[in-house]
Amino acid sequence: MDQIASFFTTSLELNDTARAILFVGILYFGYVSIWPEMRRFWDDVKEESSLQIDFDDLQKLVRLGTTSAPKQDISVIRARYEAWVQQEDWAAIQEQINRDDKVRNTDYKSEMRSARVGVRAAMADIHEALGYGGEMAEARALDAVERFDQRHQAEKSDMAAAVLAAEAHMEIGWMYRGGGTIDTVSRDGLNNMQKHFDRAGEILAGFDIAQLGSATLAASNFRYAVGICGGASLFHAAHRIWLEADAADPEMMGQVAFHLLPRWYGSYRMLHRAAADIADRTADDLGDQAYAMTLLSVAVEEPELVAAIDAERLAKGAFQMLEARSSDQSSVNYVVAGLFYLMQEAVGKRRAVLRVALRHLFETKMKAFLLDYWPDGVEDIREDLAKLFGQELSAGSVLVIDENGFRLEQSVV
Repeated sequence: MDQIASFFTTSLELNDTARAILFVGILYFGYVSIWPEMRRFWDDVKEESSLQIDFDDLQKLVRLGTTSAPKQDISVIRARYEAWVQQEDWAAIQEQINRDDKVRNTDYKSEMRSARVGVRAAMADIHEALGYGGEMAEARALDAVERFDQRHQAEKSDMAAAVLAAEAHMEIGWMYRGGGTIDTVSRDGLNNMQKHFDRAGEILAGFDIAQLGSATLAASNFRYAVGICGGASLFHAAHRIWLEADAADPEMMGQVAFHLLPRWYGSYRMLHRAAADIADRTADDLGDQAYAMTLLSVAVEEPELVAAIDAERLAKGAFQMLEARSSDQSSVNYVVAGLFYLMQEAVGKRRAVLRVALRHLFETKMKAFLLDYWPDGVEDIREDLAKLFGQELSAGSVLVIDENGFRLEQSVV
């Protein structure tokens, strides 16, 4: 009987312990998940309560000039390649891609190295063929792919010929797959995609990409690794090769950032570390620009990443980006929108740093809101703009941003 009593006593103690652990776990989960939101909410309430006028009225004092982003003039790099595509001068395209692969100029309109601009321009021949629709489109596209493949077979040691052939196979592979979710793709579509990606893999395998140090080959290899959904190990290997080949490649920064998001092969912490690694490697030439370039490429779509970043390094890199790029309004809106959406999700010191950075950029750089960079629309950000400049607005100023830039004017009652 004593043994039975002892058993039940011990079981009760274990159950009490389990309940205690469960209770502590619930409290901890609530603290981690809810406290940042509550903290941000009370910070906003505190700031709004310090204003001397009704907050709805305060927003009316924000007057914004808006427009769509202007059509960009085609770059000299892209125009040159597209002229050769129209002339079907593939030899000239290959020669220039090989040359550009070594020079590594950047076309900042597309955020791509000039050699990659040439590769994408050459794929226009396949896109045009696909534009006809139906079986005729497929036949035309396959002819274009076969032409690239034959040029590669005739010049197997030529890097550009290999890249163009591999990219052509991947391009038509994606055509067969389509843009829907995997459950909407037919078996034939997947099989055809696999066949063309296998061929692309064979072509790329003919080169020691890491030893060659070719950023153009590394970019195609990365696209192949992601396209075949080879998993995290293959992605990270391809990322490392591209990083070693050309750490300052803007396209690489954006691609790596996107595929390190939690829904792919990483986490926000891994994304921060990758951005810091790229910035450390390029610091002599770019300062902290690469850190900002990497994170801002996904900031608007994934602002929650702010919880893992170095906000001061981001702000510094953002300023450097705009100093390096002549601060045209497209660049300004791109940077400001990214910082703005991150600030909305930030708390504590990160939020404070981003607020200071945004105030500075609004005061020194903004002349208009280009709607293309603000997916939520300008009306939805009036409230946060009012918070940024709440002290001035509550003192009787009107915030104006138009073609003449930023200014605070006295309100006329």
